[in-house]
Amino acid sequence: MHITKTLKHPDFFYHQLLDTPGPARDYRLRWIELPEPFFEGSSIGAAVLLPKVDKSPEQDLILCNLAAGWGPASLTLHSRAGGIGSVSDRIRSGNITSGPNVPISLSNIPSAEGDSDTPDWFGFHYPYFPERVINISDTWAQYLNPVVENLNTSLIHLLMQQQIYPSYQYVSASGILSMLIVNGLARTGWDSVLQGDVKTVGPNGAGGLDGNYWLSSKGDVFNVDPSQDWVTFRVESTLKGYAYNTLTAPPRIAIAILSAYCLLVIGHTLYCGITGISSNCWDTIAEVTALAMNSQPTTALRNTCAGISELHIFKLPVRVLVSNDEEGEGEHLELVFGKVDKEKMKERTIVANRTYGTLPKGVKEEGKKKV
Repeated sequence: MHITKTLKHPDFFYHQLLDTPGPARDYRLRWIELPEPFFEGSSIGAAVLLPKVDKSPEQDLILCNLAAGWGPASLTLHSRAGGIGSVSDRIRSGNITSGPNVPISLSNIPSAEGDSDTPDWFGFHYPYFPERVINISDTWAQYLNPVVENLNTSLIHLLMQQQIYPSYQYVSASGILSMLIVNGLARTGWDSVLQGDVKTVGPNGAGGLDGNYWLSSKGDVFNVDPSQDWVTFRVESTLKGYAYNTLTAPPRIAIAILSAYCLLVIGHTLYCGITGISSNCWDTIAEVTALAMNSQPTTALRNTCAGISELHIFKLPVRVLVSNDEEGEGEHLELVFGKVDKEKMKERTIVANRTYGTLPKGVKEEGKKKV
């Protein structure tokens, strides 16, 4: 926004600029309404008078023109536990990287008068944003630079004193002036409220409040008079969290599997409770390992000593059956892989409340256990 060339303003003169209120030793601000034919698209001009040193007759200036406009924007509110966590917004202007949406440059010097040494680029993306350029009067803009009574100075002086960019005062001035404009426009109509009555739509058209009706975008939230020209406020709600739904096939399959698992668990629990048959044997890997070591080798597991490389090994049925010990005086349990004849299975079936586990003679029978 810094320029080095001048332009004859039809309604503003140099002496008016020098008569800007405020001490000469402070930063001073003068708003200037710009002639539309020369500054088409601009909202207002501004002159920042730099502090004068030792009563010097020279006055250094920073001349700027500012552009503002109204247009559609998307406001995003992220909430957690019922409170607003963060608010962000962005302009809805579509694709602005190519084609007709490429941002255009608004020069602060008319082409007929000369070229600027630093032409400005505004965030305007015609014809998508803004929909309407704002014309700002110097009378309204004066309220953007109030006097801070406690410090007896102006707001522009306090902000420029911060030296945001000490080596480039015009960069600091452009940022501060833009901030003042945005702050003022944001406060315009601050006391406005949403119009209309909240629509009460319950299930099946009955009266009452229905949050699902609003969140699912089934209709308008408010009842308003359609004959008036209202500004549409569109709300798009997105809920993030863990939940089940039946809109697609995967959730339906998952719910079916979980339901079948629950039925299996309930059936097993009822069976154990009614029959009273249960056991706490082989609850740990160590117990299963001991059972396997006390079992006889089987041809069904041939070629598996150094590892298992084929899937059919895992498909073999396995049972825990009774086996007579070598001495013929007792019985122990072992793992049996593969198919077993029904007659042998009946003979070797485990009997409830019977002691299994043979030990050599003369050894205390502490390892025996009932199943």
